[in-house]
Amino acid sequence: MDKGSWLHRAGRAVRRLIVVEVMVIAAALALALLLGWHSSNEISLVLTMVGVFIFAIGPFSLIGGWGSTRTFQYQYVRTMEDNHADFRRRQDAQEVARDASLVLPSMLLGVATMVLGALIQTFF
Repeated sequence: MDKGSWLHRAGRAVRRLIVVEVMVIAAALALALLLGWHSSNEISLVLTMVGVFIFAIGPFSLIGGWGSTRTFQYQYVRTMEDNHADFRRRQDAQEVARDASLVLPSMLLGVATMVLGALIQTFF
């Protein structure tokens, strides 16, 4: 398989998500044990709360803040540059896509953690 193919990149992304999910579950279980929560309902609650928190990280990352790109000086310099409007539009679209790259992974990880919490509560 070619290392530049989309299938190879997708496989790497899935492996990374699985590793992060295992680390999140391990941290949530350690938190539950440190709090003294040993029953399946309490562990399920911790996993669900952690899943909701992780799920929320992605959409809240799109809100952004008033960092250096939101200041008046930055916006003024952007409009005074020699670049054409289509170049600035492309650059803005790239910035939005870069900001949105956290949304899907955080939503997938959050849903997986919440589903695991629901499965533990259902079956144990």
